[in-house]
Formats: sequence, structure tokens, C-alpha cells
Amino acid sequence: MALAGILPFVVLYIQIWDILCAIWGHGICIFYNSVLIILFFVLITASLVFVVRDALMTYFQLAAIFL
Repeated sequence: MALAGILPFVVLYIQIWDILCAIWGHGICIFYNSVLIILFFVLITASLVFVVRDALMTYFQLAAIFL
């Protein structure tokens, strides 16, 4: 659960760092590497959210049966 909460902030940090690096000219920022990293984190975040949502829906449906 903590991983699902931390990953969106990591994605935002990488995006902001890449934008500020390009604006301030502290070096050549490679666009494709940051896009691949962000895509990786977004896929992990989406899959974790999907799994947690399914687990909660299953719990609520089972709880409703036994009431």
C-alpha cells in the first residue's frame, strides 16, 4: 500500500526535475530515458491501484452476503 502512495510522487519528482534541468541548462537532459522511467512508474501505480480496488470490491461484496 505504501508503494502505491509513493510512486505518484516519484513520477512527479522526475518530471519536475527534468523540466527544471532543461530550463536552467544544467546539462543535457535525455528525454527518452525520463519518459521510459515515468512510463514504468505509471504502469506500476496503475496496476497497484487496480489490485487494491479489486480486493476492496471483493471484500465489500462478501461482507454484503453475510449481512
